[in-house]
Amino acid sequence: MAGEWVHWLGDYRQALKVSQKTGRPLLVLMVSKDCGGCRKVLTTAFRDTQVAAWVNRHTVPVIVTKEFGNYPVEMLYTLDYPTLFLMDSEERFLKKPLKGAVEGRSLREWLMPR
Repeated sequence: MAGEWVHWLGDYRQALKVSQKTGRPLLVLMVSKDCGGCRKVLTTAFRDTQVAAWVNRHTVPVIVTKEFGNYPVEMLYTLDYPTLFLMDSEERFLKKPLKGAVEGRSLREWLMPR
């Protein structure tokens, strides 16, 4: 498990197809171009080996950039970056979005079932 990192997709529509094929939910990280907190969450919370392994095994992770997105209109109303969404393969939200530059523990509590 050492050295594990999240295998992000960069295209929402491609990720949605993978989700529909595999039945795994989408983990959407919504970022903005010049967002320092977005870089922080990628270099801290998602570098947690436990989180990365779980994300890769149980979700289809995709990064969506606000300025370049092909994503559901509901995400356009996001004003806080980064924001995480967990969605099923029919684009229904499974949890309330997680906003801000979260750390590993907060992300684990939001994401991983006990």
